[in-house]
Amino acid sequence: MNISVKAEGHCLNVIEISDGELVTKRKVVKGLLKDGKVVSDKNNDVLKVVVLDRYTNSAPAVGFVHNFGLKKGAVASTFAHDSHNIIAAGVNDEFICLVTNKLIAVNGGITLTDEQDLFTLPCLYFSINLTITDFGTVLL
Repeated sequence: MNISVKAEGHCLNVIEISDGELVTKRKVVKGLLKDGKVVSDKNNDVLKVVVLDRYTNSAPAVGFVHNFGLKKGAVASTFAHDSHNIIAAGVNDEFICLVTNKLIAVNGGITLTDEQDLFTLPCLYFSINLTITDFGTVLL
């Protein structure tokens, strides 16, 4: 999965989030550049965010978010009320890909890394369905 973002100047549009608020704002910040690419800037709380469509084989949508508060590692989830696509954010591409790939392997849920350990909470629906299937029925 290629989630790199080619640098096109130093200005970067980011999604600014506020704790406890549903509405986000657009903010322009100076992007952190490395080898011609825009990367996460954990010191200024500007993290890469990736949305991967679970239903079609399409390129991921990649952007940046401000005020997420993550200082290390990455987190990915399929718990999204509108689509249940994979949404991931992290301090670097390696960790974003790590948690995303783990989430794909377990068919959804929440996965995170603190840069040392990988934690996964699989989607309860799949766990329940496997258990119910053992009893000869399916969860609809």
